[in-house]
Amino acid sequence: MRIVCEDNGSPALKTERKISIQVMDVNDVQPQFTKDTFHFLTYENGKANFPIGFINATDPDLASAGQLTFSLLSKDRNNIPFQVSDYGFITSNIPLDREEEDMYKFEVFVKDNGKPSLNNTANVVVEVLDRNDNNPYFIYPTTDPFHINVHYHPQSTNAITVIRASDRDSHLNAFLKYGILDGNNKRLFTLNSLTGQMSFSRAPHLNDAGSYELVLVVKDSGSPVLSATTTVSLSLRVTNKTSAPMPAVHLEKNRTLDVPLLIILVVAAVIVAVVIVVSITLCIVKCSSGQSRSAKSTRKGVNRSAICNRIDQPLPCQSSSIPGTPVRYSSEMNNRNMPFVECKEDFYPQYESQIDWSNVGTLEKSPPNTILLPTRIKK
Repeated sequence: MRIVCEDNGSPALKTERKISIQVMDVNDVQPQFTKDTFHFLTYENGKANFPIGFINATDPDLASAGQLTFSLLSKDRNNIPFQVSDYGFITSNIPLDREEEDMYKFEVFVKDNGKPSLNNTANVVVEVLDRNDNNPYFIYPTTDPFHINVHYHPQSTNAITVIRASDRDSHLNAFLKYGILDGNNKRLFTLNSLTGQMSFSRAPHLNDAGSYELVLVVKDSGSPVLSATTTVSLSLRVTNKTSAPMPAVHLEKNRTLDVPLLIILVVAAVIVAVVIVVSITLCIVKCSSGQSRSAKSTRKGVNRSAICNRIDQPLPCQSSSIPGTPVRYSSEMNNRNMPFVECKEDFYPQYESQIDWSNVGTLEKSPPNTILLPTRIKK
């Protein structure tokens, strides 16, 4: 800064001087964190004093007013296995174990060295990631070895028992798979790798009865893979004749019908029913047609008989008597009311033109109940 001093004389005289003004700092700005919450990830079993994260805070004040000091705040400082440096680096005091604590939450405190001192706080979250450092263990069977008695009969299910295991690790490190390691030489048993259910792989035969020492294993899916084993002493007892192969459909024991067979039987029954109904319908129609034709023929025969019975208008009718000879109806035939005489022309029309009507005149002289039949003219 420059200052000029000048008088009013003639000539005017003046003097210049440079002046420097220094502004002294006052601690009037509070320290500021770049985040309200700092989130850090770290693996378990790490070395002590291994850096986990960095806390960033600023203070624009000068000298001691801008110098920051960090510390950790918690209700119980003994449960916080961390420390923070003057530069804001957070490190662990001891190796962390995720199975003991998988997440830590606390506050970090910062203050400057000004007078009066100003401060601020921020939240810190440290999540401990899992490493595959725990072997799986069996929950059931509870002892090693474990004894099981199994009684198999034809009505039994294939299920035997369910194996249970656990792992203190998480995610893939705790994804377990089961298996039979030894003792299943006959391949009689199977163990579901995911559910742990032990069952028969086939129906046991009588000669399969006996004792089996099965070595079971459970493995996790971590890296490296960790496992555990246990022994199951299984005593198998088989009753009834199960050695013979069972048919595909066994109604006596299963007491159930095979669905495809049931469908086939139903379809066959429907087809048979349809055929029977159609046959009965055709018979009824045929019988109705025959009765109609019979009634028509009867009406025609009756009309012809009436004509033949008329004395004043005789027709060339023929009976079983010799031609030309009068035929008398007996009293038995009259009592039966059977005046019907079969006309020959209905069956032999070729004879109609060859009938001799010369004896018609004798009709008047004939006794009662007598019918004269005309004779056929011989060629």
